[in-house]
Amino acid sequence: MIMAGCAEGKVAGYLAAHSIPNLFYILRKTYTQKERRMFIKNLCEIFRISELNETVISGQWDIM
Repeated sequence: MIMAGCAEGKVAGYLAAHSIPNLFYILRKTYTQKERRMFIKNLCEIFRISELNETVISGQWDIM
């Protein structure tokens, strides 16, 4: 349901940037490199990739 909502543009879904190479690695035993690339490309069309940089990390300390 969440993925469908993101695909339809009803809600914004985010993937952590570091999850992309992790998914690529985890899926290696089941899928070919071409299949993994297509899978991740499709995910990136549905979900936004969250930014993780110094500003984001430093800003989190202000709300704690």
